[in-house]
Amino acid sequence: MNDMGDGTKVVIIGAGPAGVAAGITVARYGLAATVIDEHDTSEAHSADMPPSISFRPHTLAWGLFPDNQVALYADERAESLAATAVVVATGGHERAVAFPGWTLPGVVNIGEVCGLARQPGGLAGKHVLIAGTGPFLLLAANEVLENGGEVAALVEARPSVAPVELVRKFADSTPTSDMNNPEEELRRRGVPIYCQSTILSAQGDAGITEAVVTQLRPNGQHDPDATERITCDLLCLHAGFCAAVELAQMVGCAVEYNVDSGGWHVRHDGEMRTSRDGVYVAGRVAGYAGHEISIASGRLAGLSVAHDLGAISAAEFTEALEREKATIDALRLSSCQINTYSAMESELSSTITPDTLLCPEEGVRAADIDLAISLGARSFNDIKRRTRCGMGESQAHICGPLVSAYVAHQTGVSVESVGLMTARPPIRPIPLIAVAALDQQLSQS
Repeated sequence: MNDMGDGTKVVIIGAGPAGVAAGITVARYGLAATVIDEHDTSEAHSADMPPSISFRPHTLAWGLFPDNQVALYADERAESLAATAVVVATGGHERAVAFPGWTLPGVVNIGEVCGLARQPGGLAGKHVLIAGTGPFLLLAANEVLENGGEVAALVEARPSVAPVELVRKFADSTPTSDMNNPEEELRRRGVPIYCQSTILSAQGDAGITEAVVTQLRPNGQHDPDATERITCDLLCLHAGFCAAVELAQMVGCAVEYNVDSGGWHVRHDGEMRTSRDGVYVAGRVAGYAGHEISIASGRLAGLSVAHDLGAISAAEFTEALEREKATIDALRLSSCQINTYSAMESELSSTITPDTLLCPEEGVRAADIDLAISLGARSFNDIKRRTRCGMGESQAHICGPLVSAYVAHQTGVSVESVGLMTARPPIRPIPLIAVAALDQQLSQS
């Protein structure tokens, strides 16, 4: 085991805005830190991180255990780090939307489309249909147009698209002159906008060729008599984000459900401490949406770590604490607005048919979930035991929100009462031989 004899006491999981801000803050007070991310993030490279921060990209944190042991996997090798403090800033992932045909090639999340938009010629000649809810739809549609693609239509589940003020808060930057009003820009360029609508189904053989759009009634159910077919090469879906709470949940941190906080998130006090000693949270996993508030929460978590490890005086801590809390308070309303505007739960289930796949990785259909419900299953863990739902490679990242919303819809209970799948290591598949080698190393030490 690496006991971090190099002086590192703080491990930060996640190198997004919140994690990088936490790392820079603890370094400012003389603490060495290791920042870990499964990917190689732009935030980590663009930030002016001091030498006392060790950045480890392409490293999976696959487990978080008592006494703040962080299990890692990188370069075909597993290892364990022992930390005095751990900041969980694992961010989140896009919520999936299920309907007949949603697993066809060419049906993707908006993050993937934005990635294509940044590649030279990635969207050239593509007919892109954008659907779901929230401010991301407008931003993505304009990005597609600016990068050579054609937006076949924008389909918003709410009665109107996100207001321009909320779009600006979501973008966290001042719009360019031709983007002062993203909705007007789309209409000026002839993009059809369907409000209070959703995707009923997608069709195609080798990939999607068209989608059926349907209107939503005020109760969130779709109107089968109000439909329209739209031709497209790509169908891009976005229904908000889900916080990646698995690692915090694994170590025993309390989680809670609140729509204003984006659904499930890790419970924390006003200084970003969780219910577990030495474990802190920041960013989306703490229930915050938006770039600026994520950074502020990361700084606040870093401050609390520095204070709790005795690296900052009480007076300096109090002054800095008040400043960061004031920043978060000023941004809290916009964070709640982004979270609630992107909430889409009843609509997630309204277009599902018995044959619709809800867990593609395990081949679990809605009819299989219905059978489990008829046999008494009411929680996600019950559904998992009866159907294998959530046991695939993504470990319920894809199917978790879908199944929870569907069970709640079918049984009349709340999504909160359906609960989360129990988080167990590893949170992502890793080779057993690597785990065995780590176990042998730990036994010898």
